[in-house]
Amino acid sequence: MRQERRREARYPEIGHILCEQICALPGVLEDISTSGFRAHFPNPVFTEEEQEYDVRLTFSRQGVVHSLELFCVPQWKKETKSETEIGFKILRSPDTPLLASFIESLREQSEDSSDVTDMIIPPDADFIK
Repeated sequence: MRQERRREARYPEIGHILCEQICALPGVLEDISTSGFRAHFPNPVFTEEEQEYDVRLTFSRQGVVHSLELFCVPQWKKETKSETEIGFKILRSPDTPLLASFIESLREQSEDSSDVTDMIIPPDADFIK
């Protein structure tokens, strides 16, 4: 298995990706770091290698931030007949400071707990009996 070499840690995250330049349908966020993210689209899409895209990420996780507007450039693309996976590099964007605080909260949560339910249910949620 190939070992990935990255400058920053990637964190698994659930969310929607909206970019009308790429696809009318939303994509799904697979993971994210301060420098990039991996997106999954449910159909074949076309992207230009050197083109900047304005992307809106909407997270399902409660907490620090609900959505971000980021400028991105595609770094790699894997395409099959019915779906596309794209790795994006994040450029300096209006929401870069919010992204940094969001990544910091993910880092803190990953140190505290590796439970995947935290992505869906906030750790401080109260349940009714």
